[in-house]
Amino acid sequence: MKNFFISYNKADRRWAEWIAWQLEEAGYTTIVQAWDFTAGGNFVLDMQKASNEAERTIAVLSEDYLQASFTQPEWASAFVQDPTGEKGLLLPVRVQECKVEGLLRSIVYIDLVGLDQETAKSDLLKKVQQVYKKERAKPDVAPVFPGGGPRSITKKPQFPPDLAAKAAADLGPYFKPGALSSPEGHRGIFHQPRPGWSPSISKNRWRYKVAAFDLDGTLLRGDGFQFSWEAIWNGLGFSKSVQTDLKREYRQKSQASHDHAESIQAYIEWCRKACNHFMVRKLNRETLSNFIKPLRLTNNFLRALTRMRKEGFVLAIISGGINCFLEEKVPDFREWFDFVFINELIFDEKGFLSDVVATEFDFEGKAKALAYVCERAGCGYDETVFVGDAFNDEAIMLSAGRSIAYPPKDRPVEGVSQVLIYEDNLELILPHVCVE
Repeated sequence: MKNFFISYNKADRRWAEWIAWQLEEAGYTTIVQAWDFTAGGNFVLDMQKASNEAERTIAVLSEDYLQASFTQPEWASAFVQDPTGEKGLLLPVRVQECKVEGLLRSIVYIDLVGLDQETAKSDLLKKVQQVYKKERAKPDVAPVFPGGGPRSITKKPQFPPDLAAKAAADLGPYFKPGALSSPEGHRGIFHQPRPGWSPSISKNRWRYKVAAFDLDGTLLRGDGFQFSWEAIWNGLGFSKSVQTDLKREYRQKSQASHDHAESIQAYIEWCRKACNHFMVRKLNRETLSNFIKPLRLTNNFLRALTRMRKEGFVLAIISGGINCFLEEKVPDFREWFDFVFINELIFDEKGFLSDVVATEFDFEGKAKALAYVCERAGCGYDETVFVGDAFNDEAIMLSAGRSIAYPPKDRPVEGVSQVLIYEDNLELILPHVCVE
């Protein structure tokens, strides 16, 4: 007996064949008219035979399919045997925008509309596997906590009201002041001091007590390098259109959201879908290391950090990048930085990418991370310096006591930064950090 009979309208033949190919590559067996019905045979009898010889029926949903008369008995046969959908005998797969009504409306469909090829394949196979193995549809990352206290700015540290207004005006939907409540216990804090930690700011005689840094393009440099995610996309040979489509989806969801938790969830979904693409291309730790090798740390990295450590600064990395890039280029980063907020890639025992722990602290979430550092260190926003370079640093640059564009890669960053440094030499920030 075959695993799937694929029911489709002739207008969707290409979709039916694509679905059948993906399933058979994954080890399933299928019956599909284009491949299995012989010329000159009785179409109706062939359909009945196919339906009887397959465990499950996949209905390729489109307007053409829903309007056709011959397709209705095909899915109805499976529906009658499993009207509640409990056994998963009928699996609708929507491949075109269409209005699903009547009995089919009660069956949850697999939606491939608007997805690129790799994501569509990943979603299809994952959901088919859930049916066969009776797996729960548990997400790859932890859900965002839906409750919590008031969505107000915490009094300690206090976000300067004039900067909050400027941030709202400059960043529009990307900035949500209510996002600055403490993130303790949330994902994305990759490294932090243990409870009872005593910060070094007691010996810091300068105006600023905390220095936080972006990673990609700021501390980490390379020819044409700007973002670690982009380095993986390009290294694996993905087209720009795949990257752009995924970014557009994330931006649309983020801009449409009026709730910070929803914006975080949109970002987490973006990370998850990106990693699904990477897993399809079999990304492993060795390949990733090869992508990282050409990169280098900014000039005088250790000299500058040594001076700031000596002066009693609390140091942090607040990045939307990827942990592996930091670990390979600064293997002793825990000795230099008190806090690290970053995305974490998970690899299985064979070294292949298997999951991602997405950070909540990118874009406007970076300011939220800085609030947490201030709370742990016992200082305010006006006693912090942030060093960054790109558009996702705007919110934190507006909230920090002093913002340094190093280097200023985007015009908005130039507009919100108080200090612009174009030369690749981290020691040049010291006169702007060690200030009376």
